Amino acid sequence: MLYDRPYMQSGYEPPSGKRGWRVDRVIIGITIAIFIIQAIFATWFAPASPTQRGFMERYFALYPGGIQEGLAWSFFTYGFLHSTQNLFHILFNMLIFFFFAQPLLQRMGEKLFLILYFGGILLGGIGWIIINFDSQIPLVGASAGVFALVICFICLNPRQPLYLFPLPFPIKPVVLAYILLGINGFGFIFYELPGNATVAFSAHLAGALYGYLFYRVLFKSGGLFQKSQSNVEKPSWWKKKDKVQKSTRNFTINLSSRKQSQEEVDRILDKINEHGFGSLTEEEKKTLDRARDFGKK
Repeated sequence: MLYDRPYMQSGYEPPSGKRGWRVDRVIIGITIAIFIIQAIFATWFAPASPTQRGFMERYFALYPGGIQEGLAWSFFTYGFLHSTQNLFHILFNMLIFFFFAQPLLQRMGEKLFLILYFGGILLGGIGWIIINFDSQIPLVGASAGVFALVICFICLNPRQPLYLFPLPFPIKPVVLAYILLGINGFGFIFYELPGNATVAFSAHLAGALYGYLFYRVLFKSGGLFQKSQSNVEKPSWWKKKDKVQKSTRNFTINLSSRKQSQEEVDRILDKINEHGFGSLTEEEKKTLDRARDFGKK
């Protein structure tokens, strides 16, 4: 039946790729594994002098000299590196990533989620390079991508109560946005621009900007902190004419025929299970609505 299926129940997590290999967990696992490798290199293969960079930072962290040498991949790989001198750097980033990744994955699917996260890392790196074009200190950390996730989530859920560990009370996402942007804006103006910052405020702000633009372009919001929640659905120009679209049937379903109706509903539910609700056409949504009403009679 329509509501007997597990993915029609509240709290169900749709599968992402292979069973047990959800993309957010894969990113967390890779980031932690790379951090362990960093720690090993820092302990056993430390550079000869403090002014030299270790192997991982030399080839995968982001810094102006590396870009001039052609290490273009560092615009992305820096997001997997973290400071080995400060354990809270990776713990904080991965905790926030874990908290916001799951609801975003459920609402937009793997493809858009990856574009959001790594796009935030890319724009964060570009923004940092522009401001710190003569820096000798490499940029590492997933903060820019995490900021993109947080701001996009806030745009989608501006008034939904948010419980953040270890706070004992809920906080509105819009309030969290003002706090984060205020702190990083202050740090950018009064610390990073004068050259006194040890935190990449510019990367954070650039990642946040990407999260906002991502939301506006793909989900056509009327504003950053609007009261009504948006329906997260890909615009028509984003949808590819792949096997998902080819499976659409261009005929009207006779809901009076239980067998034919159930077959079509099963196909639509399988499509939701594999590609998310946003992949449905308007006709398929209407078919689900009619099937639901039919089942109540």
